[in-house]
Amino acid sequence: MGNKVMGQFDLPAGATTYKIEFTPNGWCELEDVVGCGTMEFLKRLEEAEEKLNFRDVRLLMWAGLIEHHDGITLKEAGRVIKDAGGLEVVFQKLGEAVKASMPQGKDGGGDGGSGNAEGTS
Repeated sequence: MGNKVMGQFDLPAGATTYKIEFTPNGWCELEDVVGCGTMEFLKRLEEAEEKLNFRDVRLLMWAGLIEHHDGITLKEAGRVIKDAGGLEVVFQKLGEAVKASMPQGKDGGGDGGSGNAEGTS
């Protein structure tokens, strides 16, 4: 079972439940692939709105899965999205997990920046 306090979220997908957690290792892997920093990537997702790039969502899913699912590929991350109910379902869960991974400000909220994949700050 996921632990939201620790930033771990369960995602049922078909017969398997995956654990999503954005860790420094996951963010670094994502940065290596996209060639930009995490916050720049997240800002791009936030600004996409209706023009959301499915490759970016799949990449975000992959980065969130690699901590607990060693060796998972981008193609497998795409299957997880499909098996979990599609883009809308997983994007909401990814948004929660991204927010949980960001440093907490003094008020207990997120970083106040756009580290939220849901498209809201």
